[in-house]
Amino acid sequence: MKSKPGGAEIVLTERHGDADIGRGRREANELAPNSFGALTSLPPEGYIKGLPRSARSDSRCKARRFEESRWRVCFSKKIIAARRRRVEELKTSRPLDALRRAAERRADYRDFAAALSAEGLSIIAELKQASPSRGLICPDYRPQETATAYERAGARALSALTEEEFFLGSLGDLQAIRQAVRLPVLRKDFILDDYQVYESAAAGADALLLIVAALADEDLKRLLGLASQLKIAPLVEVHTERELERALAAGARIIGVNNRDLNTFMVNLETSFRLREKLPRSCLAVSESGIKSGSDLESLAKAGFNAVLIGEHLMASGNPGKALEQLLESAPSLRMART
Repeated sequence: MKSKPGGAEIVLTERHGDADIGRGRREANELAPNSFGALTSLPPEGYIKGLPRSARSDSRCKARRFEESRWRVCFSKKIIAARRRRVEELKTSRPLDALRRAAERRADYRDFAAALSAEGLSIIAELKQASPSRGLICPDYRPQETATAYERAGARALSALTEEEFFLGSLGDLQAIRQAVRLPVLRKDFILDDYQVYESAAAGADALLLIVAALADEDLKRLLGLASQLKIAPLVEVHTERELERALAAGARIIGVNNRDLNTFMVNLETSFRLREKLPRSCLAVSESGIKSGSDLESLAKAGFNAVLIGEHLMASGNPGKALEQLLESAPSLRMART
C-alpha cells in the first residue's frame, strides 16, 4: 500500500469478527480509499469452488486476508474521520481562543523526556479500557487505582487513551490519572489538529502522541513545533524506515517505534532492533507493541532503547500493577540497572 508523495499514510488496526469485517467491506466503498491506492474486489462468487481441491484452501486464506486488510483500511479511516468531526464539534462549544488562553496559563509541567532519560530502561505504562481490535479489555476500569499501582510497580511515565468512541477514553480520564500520581502523563490519541494540542496542554498532558502514518509532512512539523512551544513533549510514532526519515526531517527528538506491521499486522520486535540502528543517538528511543517478557525488556535495553510503552499486555491481565511488577522482576539485569 502506498500513500501520496509527501502525504499521510493510514493507521491500521487489528482483526475483528466476521460481522465487523462484513460491515467494513461495505463501508470501504463509501469511504473512497483514493489516498491509499485502488482496492480490488474479492474473487467472484463460485471462483473458489471452481478451483482444484488442492488450491481451494489457499485461495480461501488469501480471500480472508484480503477482506481483513480491506476492513482495517476502512476502519482506520473511519476513526480518523471521526476524530476530525469531533474536533470541529468541540470548536463550536469551546472556541480555540479560550482553549489557547487556558493552555498558556498552565504552570504545572512534568518532564516526560527526563523520565525517559533516567538510568536503565524506563516503562511507559498504558491505561486503556478498550480497543477496536480487542473490544472491552478491562471491564472494571479504574484509572486512578491503576495509575497508582503502576507508579508503585516502577513505571516512570503513564500513557492515557483519550479517544472516546473507539477506545472509550476521555480527557477526564487523563486528568484523573494525573491527579493520582506524580509521573508525567502522555495523551495517546489521534492528534490531527492544532486545537487538540492546545486541548492537551489545557487538560494537563505532559506529552502527546503524533503518528507519522496519520499526518502529512507539513502537519507533522507544525504540530511538533506547537507542542514544544506549549512545553508538551511530542512522542512521534513510526513503523518504517520511510516514516522514521519523515519524523527526523520534521525535527522529532523522541521517537516511538511501533512493532506492528501496518500491512500484515503481525507484531515483530525486530522492527525496533532494525530501526534503532538508524536512529540518531541524540534522540530518545521508545519501543511500542508486543513487549511481553523480561527477555524482551533486556533485549531492547541492550539495543539502546531508553523506554518501552506497554499497554494491552498489562491491562488484560486483570491486575495491571501486579503484571508490571512481575514483568520487571523477570528482567534481573534491568532491575539492577534501575536501582
